[in-house]
Amino acid sequence: MKTITLIIIILLGSLAYSLTLDGKRVDIIQTAAHPALDSTYKGIVDELAAKKIEIKFANAQGDLNLSNQIAKKFISEKPDAIISIATLASQSIANSARNRDIPIVFSSVTDPAGAGLDKENMNITGVSNFIKLDEQLALFKQILPNMTKLGFIYNPGEVNSVKILESLREISGKYTIEIIVSVASKTTEVSSASNKLIGKVDAIFISNDNTALAAFGVIAKIASNAKIPIFVSDTDMVESGALASLGPNQYELGKQTANMLIQILQGKQVKDLPIEYPQKIELVLNQKIAKELVIKFSDEILNKDRRP
Repeated sequence: MKTITLIIIILLGSLAYSLTLDGKRVDIIQTAAHPALDSTYKGIVDELAAKKIEIKFANAQGDLNLSNQIAKKFISEKPDAIISIATLASQSIANSARNRDIPIVFSSVTDPAGAGLDKENMNITGVSNFIKLDEQLALFKQILPNMTKLGFIYNPGEVNSVKILESLREISGKYTIEIIVSVASKTTEVSSASNKLIGKVDAIFISNDNTALAAFGVIAKIASNAKIPIFVSDTDMVESGALASLGPNQYELGKQTANMLIQILQGKQVKDLPIEYPQKIELVLNQKIAKELVIKFSDEILNKDRRP
């Protein structure tokens, strides 16, 4: 039987002017460990720091059974609220919390409706990390005008990834791009899934798939050896070997999530807080990878770089 490791963090934030929530406890469950979700978590914790909230944290390590175990334990302990990071963890918490009065705030969920997180009778709201795929494909085509085949590694067990693939297939023809799919149902399959794309695609796109992101280093190494560029939706992954990303700032997404939670702990009803979407979208380019791949960004693209 797997052991659930819970890391307890007591936040002693500053005695600033804002109203504290001393005595409140929030449990946070994260789907898996990778830079994007870790950045979301950091944004949440940093934003809550001044509120003197006790936080209990657990990582499900991408394992559904472990995620469900953590969810049931969190619910049984009756915290003041729960934050779930990414789809798997959010579904586990939502299913375990049915007919309970514990407010839930999710973060970094691509397709809340598809994940069943938008039901009126559920005490849940949150922040999606979804941005329009049209904008992303247009950017990819602008960087690689001759690209016609785009590889897509995904886990069919992740609702968010299935939704993204469906949407990609709907719009890719508009950009004269064919989507070449490679499946990885767990991180140990990512290497094989990556190798299957070599020689078949002009570039690889990793969107909000937590299985692929958790093993992104493997994808980056294989793509680098084959001189194939990688595009990502998570800006945090660019420094890990992607060529470019147009996506939400995951740290800011975490802060956005924390602000929703604070409103709830201060008395606002969950039903009065509709699901939110990223307030900040960034374009991040990797000049080092571009040089290695002999790709030159146009001045127009460089001028669009939206990093702060």
